[in-house]
Amino acid sequence: MFCPKCKCEYKDGLTTCPDCDVSLADLPGETREKPPKVKYGHTDYELVFTTFVYSEIALLKSVFDSEGIVYFIQGEDLGVAPGGLQARVFVSKEQAEESKQLLKEFNLL
Repeated sequence: MFCPKCKCEYKDGLTTCPDCDVSLADLPGETREKPPKVKYGHTDYELVFTTFVYSEIALLKSVFDSEGIVYFIQGEDLGVAPGGLQARVFVSKEQAEESKQLLKEFNLL
């Protein structure tokens, strides 16, 4: 295994150069893309919107997805209709204000 940056050779079994923090390659000059680091952990959520209307949910999901807003919808598939249960939209607390502003821009708040 070789480091494509510093060209040092390492024993099989290592996957990253300890000096350069670069993924090792099988042959000198080869490069291998390092997989992105995934963060796992707890996220606090805040309720920002409730609705009975499917079209509002579809619009909201499209806008939040395009803006990278972390959200979940409680009750989306539980008969959202007048007389039924409301869908409740939660976003990460860090993005709550941005989310509310987007909802206002689309006349949902």
